[in-house]
Amino acid sequence: MNNKSINYLRKEVFKTDEYYQFELLFSQAREVEKTALEPLGILERAYIYNGKSIFSSVFTKIKPTPIDYQPISANKRTGLQSSWIEKAGLQCPLANSSVIDTGTSYFFKLKNKKIRSLLIPNVLHHCRDFSSMMSGLLKKLPELKCVYIFDSYVRENHQDPDDFCRYTPAALKKVFDELEFKESKRQEIGNVFDCILYFISQAKENLKYPENRKLKQMINRAIPFLKEKRCLVKYRSLRRSFASAATGYAMRFEKK
Repeated sequence: MNNKSINYLRKEVFKTDEYYQFELLFSQAREVEKTALEPLGILERAYIYNGKSIFSSVFTKIKPTPIDYQPISANKRTGLQSSWIEKAGLQCPLANSSVIDTGTSYFFKLKNKKIRSLLIPNVLHHCRDFSSMMSGLLKKLPELKCVYIFDSYVRENHQDPDDFCRYTPAALKKVFDELEFKESKRQEIGNVFDCILYFISQAKENLKYPENRKLKQMINRAIPFLKEKRCLVKYRSLRRSFASAATGYAMRFEKK
């Protein structure tokens, strides 16, 4: 793996110290490099980085095919976060394939139809109709055998109006069952303290005025306490056997 790229993305783009669920995203990337059937495709929102694939930059043993997922509003947001990677000098290849949401259906511009594995990192919630999109992808990519997905349960509504849905793993499993894929691995991360920490971190971003100084100091005292509690408890509820408060998950699906 490209440690320089991973460390920069962890620290500056996904801020994993504050938003801990994204550690699972990078753990999954390491798993993909070890286990993925090649060729590997990566479906991500490259357009916000001027068409560059930030996730392709983390791989060294695999040369992925980046696929740009473009919602209807993509033309308004092109290059929105490009400065994040330009100042780091990361070697991010351009996405030469695209999945375009037209608002009524999907248009697929795919140059490599021999993709056998697909990584979908942190983009699922931006897909207007994920089941429809995957059905279309499978028709265009008949050799696709394995799909890796990371997504977050706990996020603020962002990139409005292109934040559509938060799937649970059970809902995602149902989608893939209908596509004739089986779940082969599932990991969840986080607990109730991570959920609280996420929104405290969001609140902290809004406390930049003098009159909020005392509240900000209180939050700064609370964060170490909550992080310590996070390490002491299991991810699942200790009292409710069929409940959990995870903040994110990583799943792998394989063709039946």
